Amino acid sequence: MYKFLNLFNNTNGDFMNIKDIMTKCIITKDVNSSLEEIASTFKDFDIGFLPITENDKVIGVLTDRDIVVKMLSNNDTNIKSYLNTDIIKINVNSSIQDILVLMKEHKVKRLIVEDNNLMVGIISISDLLDYDDEDIMDVIKTIFKTEKSYISNNPNVKEFYL
Repeated sequence: MYKFLNLFNNTNGDFMNIKDIMTKCIITKDVNSSLEEIASTFKDFDIGFLPITENDKVIGVLTDRDIVVKMLSNNDTNIKSYLNTDIIKINVNSSIQDILVLMKEHKVKRLIVEDNNLMVGIISISDLLDYDDEDIMDVIKTIFKTEKSYISNNPNVKEFYL
């Protein structure tokens, strides 16, 4: 019973909803922003996820990992080519359990929170870390599980100094 109360109720015993824990201050960038502008935004606000807009409409999201793993490794700066356009969103009136199901199903750490098709916030897995629950740990394990691809590489290192 403790697990249920901890996940769905705040310390006062009231029902916990997304509005209580989501980030309401949303930072976005226009699709025509430069890679430098986007990287500076990540740095300045200490974030790793940006909704990208075009004509005041969210057309995708970009993560700091997208920049490093996809864009820089391809020596490309065309933001639009690397947008995640399959936007995973959740209604502001959904439950915490709904968040966990979507994050696990899509293996994502962040969801856009919407109300009547308007973006009203962002909820991330880190917003849920205060809730001691097995379901949250299961989602975290699913999101971060990777398949290791080891390439046989035998460097000629004879000594290792620290």
